[in-house]
Amino acid sequence: MDDSRPIETPVTRLADFGHRAGRVALTFDDGPQPPWTGEVLDILEDTGCPATFFVLGSQIRGNERTLRRMTDLGCAVEVHAWDHIRMTEQDPEQRRRDIDRTRALIREVTGHEPTAVRPPDGRVSVAVLDAIRAAGLIPAFWSVHARDWTRPGVEAIESGVSSALADGAVVLLHDGGGDRSQTVAALPRVIKAIRDLGLRAVSLTPVTASQTVSPAVSPGVSPTVSPASAATDE
Repeated sequence: MDDSRPIETPVTRLADFGHRAGRVALTFDDGPQPPWTGEVLDILEDTGCPATFFVLGSQIRGNERTLRRMTDLGCAVEVHAWDHIRMTEQDPEQRRRDIDRTRALIREVTGHEPTAVRPPDGRVSVAVLDAIRAAGLIPAFWSVHARDWTRPGVEAIESGVSSALADGAVVLLHDGGGDRSQTVAALPRVIKAIRDLGLRAVSLTPVTASQTVSPAVSPGVSPTVSPASAATDE
């Protein structure tokens, strides 16, 4: 078997991260990017809704306050990549370097250690998954994606998410990589749809037995990903 050959994008659900039922996770890729990331954070703050941001290392300098605001609001900051280059197109050294320097910069700016990596476009191979795990990090993908990066319209983004929402869903949205005004406009509706279903938004941070666990979550096994089809993240 060729370990470098791309494989089907896995699906990530909250149960893979040890969370109990009744929760969903909102996640954002490709930031931080003004003004969109700040506008997303404004909505999260106003609604008391946490999220998880998979950031690009090359975007962090100059946006340090934004990353610190994420953690201040109870959001998780995780690794996307250094630049938006598919990890399947990198050699092992490039892959390791980009993961390590993005992780180190997140830690330097926020004081928090990242726990997960979401490879750009969700493109992975066995070699990519092995590299992420070798770094002591967890591969993270999604289960719901409204393809907001295509800018299909506010209604299409909201309905694309709400129609697929389910207990344990991990929702992929974008706060960077282009004009994200439609995503920002759809976000309050998405949060309302989550709450209308009686679900609670949480960060994608893994729950482990070593953590102090609130009634909202319970200890679980080491997070994994389950292979299944999923929309490509651009």
